[in-house]
Amino acid sequence: MSGWQDDKAWSDRFIPNMKAILGWCLFAEADLAEDQLRNTDLIVFQARAFRVGCRVRRHEFLAKYPNDITIRASRPGADTEVDKMLSGWGDFFLYGFSDEAERRLKKWVLCDLAELRKFFVGHMRQHEGALPGQIRANGDGSSEFLVLSQDQLPAAVRFKTSDDLARERAMTFAQPAHPADITAYPATRSPGSPPCPPTTYPP
Repeated sequence: MSGWQDDKAWSDRFIPNMKAILGWCLFAEADLAEDQLRNTDLIVFQARAFRVGCRVRRHEFLAKYPNDITIRASRPGADTEVDKMLSGWGDFFLYGFSDEAERRLKKWVLCDLAELRKFFVGHMRQHEGALPGQIRANGDGSSEFLVLSQDQLPAAVRFKTSDDLARERAMTFAQPAHPADITAYPATRSPGSPPCPPTTYPP
């Protein structure tokens, strides 16, 4: 297989975990008022099809670049993720680092690409078309990546992060079980109503 195919095969193992993360990010359990007055148990933040780009980096890079986000910026003969984003494609970008066992994402951020596009366009207007961040060559020289620090991004770009998930878990569970087994039921329900489907946290 080519280098790209090898990378794709490796990153595909995280798809179940990424689906769980996206489910947590884009669904919310309804509060008591919604349940009692509007017959609502779950709220979907996005009521349409949406496109999510994903990039997973190996665990060894987490300690070196914990706050970086890298997006492919050049590859001979092909449109890159930066090109596609600036052309209006994509709704979210899930970027993360694998855990030691290479089964789950240990640290991640879900970026709102509409907000990231605004940031790019504003920066390019102020800097004569120059992209924000720094350009870094891939190890094999086959392409280049744009490196952004999360610290330089507007808060609205970071739609959800693994830190948000950790805080919610900490508030819900005093002594949580293994993350893969955690579910939480609402503390109060309207009298006589059936239980709401549990909030399932991604592993």
